Amino acid sequence: MAKFEPQIITTDSLLKPELIFFGSGYVSRKSLEAVSSRFAIEAVISKSGAGAHDSQSTTQTEEFADERGLDHFTANSADELQELFSTHHFRSQLGLVVDYGVIIPESVIGFFPLGIANSHFSLLPKYRGADPIRAAIINRDKVTGVSVIKITPRLDDGPLIGQTKLELDFTETTKDLTAALLQLQYDWLPQVLVDYSNGAIEPKPQDHDTATHTSKVSKADGAINWAEPAETIEAKIRAYAQWPKSRTELFDKQMIVIEGEVTESTSIDTPGTTHINTNELSVDTSTTQLLIKKLQLPGKAPVSAADFINGYLGSR
Repeated sequence: MAKFEPQIITTDSLLKPELIFFGSGYVSRKSLEAVSSRFAIEAVISKSGAGAHDSQSTTQTEEFADERGLDHFTANSADELQELFSTHHFRSQLGLVVDYGVIIPESVIGFFPLGIANSHFSLLPKYRGADPIRAAIINRDKVTGVSVIKITPRLDDGPLIGQTKLELDFTETTKDLTAALLQLQYDWLPQVLVDYSNGAIEPKPQDHDTATHTSKVSKADGAINWAEPAETIEAKIRAYAQWPKSRTELFDKQMIVIEGEVTESTSIDTPGTTHINTNELSVDTSTTQLLIKKLQLPGKAPVSAADFINGYLGSR
């Protein structure tokens, strides 16, 4: 994966349009780095869990702002945003929000003549909501991408400014796909926003009738349901690899399944039935057997299925 190498600019450059950025975490910071190559950042606004000057609550976008000498503010709610924009005279024609965590009210959107753009990691109107990356993996999509829209007070339903696509090969974890989409965005987003700012792009309405929605993943989602198809289980193992992790109980042992592989062997027993063939461990699903290639027991290091069979099972 190529390294991010943002071009460092100064905010007093009169040759670049100005922009106000809303966002907090790692994805936000990388997005902010990307647009900094083409825009002067007038201010960074982030959400923090505690006071704005609490070192334990400093966000990654605040850290970037400090490194670049940019003005930054904390707003944890729509009311705080409203107060901020009522007391500060910002100049920017355009805002950009990426993974901010606060629904921006219409009153604040109205401060920007060009509106506020949002970069979303799906091909909208598909996968509106909180977790589009995991959804693309679990549903074994052949393609996903990045969409840029003008935000409205309703979630992810604003008109499209642009989209770019990324093909998937059914090996991606959430971490892998996030990195790939960030790189795709890094190379593409700044020019799209410049073109929009210059009037070269007319946003187009989304097809709301085809919209689909995602929700936040919970820890309970990590429990493997062996009655699902093998392909679905394998995709969830990849989607949940970082969190909440795919958990099950086999041989009276709680374990995390780290890597699986769909086989062509048709399941012959009740879903969840285990089979050992030499050094291979497979489990019946509602379709074919799923080969477990790597797993982890509580408090132990990850091991291959072969090591688990020869070690933990061999000693029983």
